[in-house]
Amino acid sequence: MREIMDRLSPGDPTQRIVFMKPGSTGTIPTSAPPTWPPQARLQHARKTGMPAFELRAPEPGKGFALLPEPQAGDQFYDIEGDPHFEGGLEYLHGVWFDGQFQPFWAHDHAAEARALAELLEFFRARLTAYPEARIYHYAPYEITALRRLTTKYGIGEAFLDRLLRERRFVDLFAVVRGGADRLRAQLFHQVDGGLLWPKARWRGEDGGRLCRGL
Repeated sequence: MREIMDRLSPGDPTQRIVFMKPGSTGTIPTSAPPTWPPQARLQHARKTGMPAFELRAPEPGKGFALLPEPQAGDQFYDIEGDPHFEGGLEYLHGVWFDGQFQPFWAHDHAAEARALAELLEFFRARLTAYPEARIYHYAPYEITALRRLTTKYGIGEAFLDRLLRERRFVDLFAVVRGGADRLRAQLFHQVDGGLLWPKARWRGEDGGRLCRGL
């Protein structure tokens, strides 16, 4: 009869050290016991190819509670920058809306200012048409960059302040960070995955490879 004793390794809680009697047979269970702490279960799941995340208990004002109800006109915003360009350059703003993608390109600083003005005018028109709509983005960089650009060029500062006061921007990174433990990077990016394939096309890359590489 097979007898197995598992314990957690002090150096790595996901490494199972198995002791078996000589001549015993059978397979070693691959699933992590529910008594393991969340961190150990998630690391073990990552090794076995299982989805490496666990939802946290709901808390008011945190995680998925930060998500507003979907509205007509909702849009997803992303920005790409080049820190090696002299003075830095936010060379692309991208908006995914109504099943289509709208880019705002900039190849120098003059075009960067024009792209900013066009982007903000686009937001203004969309929110006029859809007063309850939100602008979803991933991580704080978009807001930081918009604040910097509006100050740098003196374009749209009051409008951006209004959007921030009205809480029009929804940071999806804050949502998943507060709502789940140790979500893998590619699962994080699935929340705004509609932008991944257009982003791949901007760069002339294979969309599937880009998604797998996140």
